Amino acid sequence: MNRLSYFRRVVIIVFTLTIPGLVVAISPEQGDDSRPILQQAFTLRMTGNLDSALFLLQQQIENEPDAAPLYFERARGLFYAMAFDSAASCISRAIQLDPHNSRYHHFAGLIASYRGISLIHRVKTWWKVPGEFHRAVDCFQQAVDLNAECLESRLRLVDMYAGIPWFLGGSRRRAREQAKILADLDPVYGLRGRLKAERKVSGEEKIHLWEATVQEYPENAKAHAWLAREYLRAHHYDLAEEQIDHALHIDSTCNTMLLNAGIICFHDGQLTRAETAFDRYINISGSTTVPQQSFALLQLSRIERKRENSEEAKALSDKARSIDPYCWFTSALPPEELFTSP
Repeated sequence: MNRLSYFRRVVIIVFTLTIPGLVVAISPEQGDDSRPILQQAFTLRMTGNLDSALFLLQQQIENEPDAAPLYFERARGLFYAMAFDSAASCISRAIQLDPHNSRYHHFAGLIASYRGISLIHRVKTWWKVPGEFHRAVDCFQQAVDLNAECLESRLRLVDMYAGIPWFLGGSRRRAREQAKILADLDPVYGLRGRLKAERKVSGEEKIHLWEATVQEYPENAKAHAWLAREYLRAHHYDLAEEQIDHALHIDSTCNTMLLNAGIICFHDGQLTRAETAFDRYINISGSTTVPQQSFALLQLSRIERKRENSEEAKALSDKARSIDPYCWFTSALPPEELFTSP
């Protein structure tokens, strides 16, 4: 099966969607020997040279077989290539070498969740899905056990518990418990977790809650970003744009919210608004990566296909592949954990 047709079969569900501007809360300690290689490999990957990055890391692993950060960075590259089995092997080795690193456990949970999703539509392997989802929950739980203040891992736990059925490990009660802990750590993350955990919250109520949160924390970029998302879902596009501008003014690195805005507008049939959001992201100088730019180009290609402009759609798709041969072919953003510094 070719790579593109496989990607089209992968179903990305709500709990794995990337949250705008979210970053992992901790960084591992790394030895001086591997640090320059790690940074070089990361730079290669961020400039669309994944094969070179993976080769460089493998060469260094042969020289330093016990350097956990090398396996972690290689796992991130393999994840981006959607080679989830190989990524799982690498992160397992990293954890074996450094079992107290919460970032590694978090990423193992991310791999397991995507791996489970990739198995759903494979007739011969669908029965493995519950095991992968349970493994993901266990990994995220281990991450917060090692670092109780790791907001990203707790939010992922809420996603897992609230987003999957009970027979796959879901639990609304546990989702609410994690959301409460999040609220104690950070009120903005806490509201995000609460709204994920609660099943029956109207769109109007979500907007009211986020508006109140923005008033209370006016300098919190994530609060503005999440309010913008609710405005978009309610088709209040101009209000959403104002909140996006506020968030970017506070923190220009929160620019992936433009990609999320484009995705939502595309699904609403607002093609011009979606096009504007993706174009705006591509034209941001200095703070975007080639993999994310290629993703935006692919979304622009989808817009042109929707307009039945096949020639322009192909040109945009070809451009995305030319700058990044492994460009992310799904309609959901690649997770932010792939783009944080090694």
